[in-house]
Amino acid sequence: MQRFIPKRFTITGMLAGAAVLIGAAFATPAAADDHKQDGPPPGFHALFNGKDLTGWEGLVGNPKSRRNMTPQERASAQMQANQRIHEHWSVNDNGVLVYDGNGKSLATVKDYGDFEMYVDWKIKEDGDSGLYLRGSPQVQIWDPAHHDGTGSGGLFNNKNHLSKPIRTADNPIGQWNTFRIRMFGDRVWVWLNDALVTPGVVMENYWERDKPIYRTEQIELQHHGNTLRFKNIYLKNLWPEDKAVQTLFDGSDLSHFRFKKGGWHINDDGVLAMVPDESGYIWTKKAYDDFVLDLEYKNSEDGNSGIFFRTDPSNSVQGGFEIQILDSDEKKKLGKNDS
Repeated sequence: MQRFIPKRFTITGMLAGAAVLIGAAFATPAAADDHKQDGPPPGFHALFNGKDLTGWEGLVGNPKSRRNMTPQERASAQMQANQRIHEHWSVNDNGVLVYDGNGKSLATVKDYGDFEMYVDWKIKEDGDSGLYLRGSPQVQIWDPAHHDGTGSGGLFNNKNHLSKPIRTADNPIGQWNTFRIRMFGDRVWVWLNDALVTPGVVMENYWERDKPIYRTEQIELQHHGNTLRFKNIYLKNLWPEDKAVQTLFDGSDLSHFRFKKGGWHINDDGVLAMVPDESGYIWTKKAYDDFVLDLEYKNSEDGNSGIFFRTDPSNSVQGGFEIQILDSDEKKKLGKNDS
């Protein structure tokens, strides 16, 4: 058996039929002049209630810096941030969230992972803002006239993946615009005023470029020194709360697995590694029905491995399904069990 190094495992339980749910389309809420919220589409709930800032808080640092705070430091910083937000974020008589441009970003109290959301927004000339997803910048909002005609909705901070929208779909400045945003795994889809502008692009981790985007984090309305308006902010979780993400391997222990003693170990880089020709299979202790599995792996030259699922541990090759991992450049001929 060749050397095979999986780096990170996360698994998410999923109800049957959820794939249909994820791909469903919903009517875009109306985006006219200032008026009270329209009400969420079926299956969505309001992140902003049109009355006050319930469910929102002042932004403290970023995901990386927050992890390095003690609970006491975080609580103190959060208290100070919450005291400041009411000076600059308010709700007008028409139920619109208004920002005066002089404070800091606004963040959801809860963290979110995979979701679909709607938000209506409006800016002034040369306006600039954005939506941070999982605590990371950002789905861009700006005035295309001041950016060579490039419209809103791109993943502005990407370096290695698409950062600009594939088309400009902004309404004239002073009119309402509607985002429909879907985030699933590390990919983001953005529709602006019913036009697809970001087509399932990987969102990079701005705070830690060597790591994938965080699995869950806050959604933020970005401060960028401009007057902003938001309304009709609706969200739908794409995973039921009782089917949350489970980390199978976090780089520190193998408590979720069973395997031949001495065959698998965690190396100094926090990577799950095996001893060539000695390791055999490594199995999860639990059985899973419907799921999404997210992992990183690295293969060696002429490597041959795989991921088995819905299989009998006593007869893995013949008794279940396998996602094959091969060095296809070196493997000239597939065996009867390779696919």
